[in-house]
Amino acid sequence: MNDTRQKTSHFSLVIFIISLMIFSLLYGIASANFDWFPYSYVQKAWNTWKSVWSDATSLHSLRPARYPEKTGVTVYNQERAYNGITLITGTWNEDDNEWFHGIRLVDMKGNLVHQWKIEPNEIWPESPHNDHTAGMHNQKHRTTIHGITIYPNGDIVFNLEYLTLVKMDWDGNIIWKLPYRTHHSVFEDETGDLWVCGAQWREEKVLEYPHLLPNFTEDTILKVSANGEIKREISILKAIYESNYPGILFFVGTSSYYVHNTGDVTHLNDVEVLNSDMAQHFKTFKAGDILVSMRHNNTIMVIDGETEKIKWALIHPFVAQHDPDFCPDGTITVFDNGLAKTNPDSVLGGTRILKVNPVTNSVTPIYGHKDEQYFYTNQGGKHQHLPNGNLLITECAAGRVFEVNVAGEVVWDWYTSKWDDDHIGEVMQGIRLPEGYLINSDE
Repeated sequence: MNDTRQKTSHFSLVIFIISLMIFSLLYGIASANFDWFPYSYVQKAWNTWKSVWSDATSLHSLRPARYPEKTGVTVYNQERAYNGITLITGTWNEDDNEWFHGIRLVDMKGNLVHQWKIEPNEIWPESPHNDHTAGMHNQKHRTTIHGITIYPNGDIVFNLEYLTLVKMDWDGNIIWKLPYRTHHSVFEDETGDLWVCGAQWREEKVLEYPHLLPNFTEDTILKVSANGEIKREISILKAIYESNYPGILFFVGTSSYYVHNTGDVTHLNDVEVLNSDMAQHFKTFKAGDILVSMRHNNTIMVIDGETEKIKWALIHPFVAQHDPDFCPDGTITVFDNGLAKTNPDSVLGGTRILKVNPVTNSVTPIYGHKDEQYFYTNQGGKHQHLPNGNLLITECAAGRVFEVNVAGEVVWDWYTSKWDDDHIGEVMQGIRLPEGYLINSDE
């Protein structure tokens, strides 16, 4: 009798344990799908753990050394280059010291003129955000400096990617910091206001955005005063849906992957405003219109500065492009990241600088389309039009900033220092400042 009771008790215990396991499994699945307790807390704890235990080997900004034999300035044609001082943002590891994100000013010979070392967790010891990635991007291996502008007195404004917008003085003192996730670019308009890429993490379904399931990123355009106050916020998704352009989000290709797997449905990477002097050269745009780039949709578009509706968009022929710029001749140039060159005998592949006529939508390559001009970065990258007609190009993943003249000749070529025997830290942006621009510098 006792044996029977004992067997029954053991059987009941086994059934209870199995039932508890099944219930836990089903509840876990349901909590993940419907964000029930304690899913959000577990997810935040997991993200924090990953952040704490990541090391430099997992850095997004650590890249294979493509030009291992080159460092510093290797080409300098003083007569043909636009002489000045170059601001460079990147990730650095020199003299076996601890690595850091930094902003550097170098002269035309590559000599270091000034440096800002940026420590994200000193700027925000605790994340100002309360979402599923809170506590991640204020760790230095989870962010980078992406987007910057500099003033003549040496003040700088820059993004710490997906963490904050910061204004800092020449000596590295924080003037203000914005508790908003900003990223990729900073553009100063003719009135002194700053236009910045922003992001909101959406963890619940938004009825106005059909077919987008949480979690997803809603990219925004921010207009920020020189004092760090948000003056305007424009939703990229709202502009797309209200302008009847949903096809930008759901065409077959890379976009479908990002929509269903990462939630990064647009990946806004540049914002620029058309100024009044240049607007007269554009037949279809007016002063105040906003030019943006969306990497994951291979799309650039112009948003009406008043109605916030899309008035022009172009998808072909870019691949993961960055940094479209309005030009004084009524065209738009684009940093087309493109695809790696797999066939050494082909002119296809590689990164190009393209010129777009927004009236006819015709596209003309102006650099990178010839074999001898080949360069490539799969992510990141910038280009700057210099007053003498030259282009300053940032080959991000290669840790390179170089200048070419209108004939396509490289007249200045700079390479970052090596991280170790096999790697370099990527360089996010190079900006050439004219001689005498900085009152704090001898340049």
